[in-house]
Amino acid sequence: MLIGIVYVIRNGLQWKDSPEAYGLNKTLYNRFIRWSRLSVCDRIFAALSEQTGRSTRLMIDATSQSCMPYVMARVGLFACI
Repeated sequence: MLIGIVYVIRNGLQWKDSPEAYGLNKTLYNRFIRWSRLSVCDRIFAALSEQTGRSTRLMIDATSQSCMPYVMARVGLFACI
């Protein structure tokens, strides 16, 4: 989900033009709105910055494993979503 949201924003696309590989465009949009209201991305970046000890630059790549939302909920990640 996060990679799809970043892709849409970075490339200046409309949500309806998002690639199908990232999921349904409505889901991407709804997740972006929900996460924005809950400051999820701000908290992710703050936590990552604290772990590195450097707040000047933070790099995130797309090599991490993706998980379905119901799996994430089962393991306690993003329980607020």
